[in-house]
Amino acid sequence: MNVALVETRCTGWRWTTWVAVTCLTLIVAGHARAQDDRPNIPLIVADDAGYADLGSFGGEIQTPNPDALAAVGIRFTRFNASVTCWPTRSMLLSGTDNHAPGVGSMAESRPPTSWARRATRAT
Repeated sequence: MNVALVETRCTGWRWTTWVAVTCLTLIVAGHARAQDDRPNIPLIVADDAGYADLGSFGGEIQTPNPDALAAVGIRFTRFNASVTCWPTRSMLLSGTDNHAPGVGSMAESRPPTSWARRATRAT
């Protein structure tokens, strides 16, 4: 048998063992870390959903999955929202009113030559 071939096989075996042990260690460490005591907080952002569109808030439409989440969790009854989505996202991410981080409303961000401003000036 060729000596170089035996060396290559041993090196390949060592490399495979090292990779397997490393992967197994990372999987076990990741699994142990996944069992944190921190709670999971699902945040559901829905477009064009009103206050009474969910069954848990008294809506006529049956929404069994959100209702089940609301039954075991906390329901917030004071909301801040905006006509467009990006000020609402700003409020969610910053925890403040949308004007505090510098995000205004849609009308404030339009250039003065936009059609909406021309229409309001003409009337």
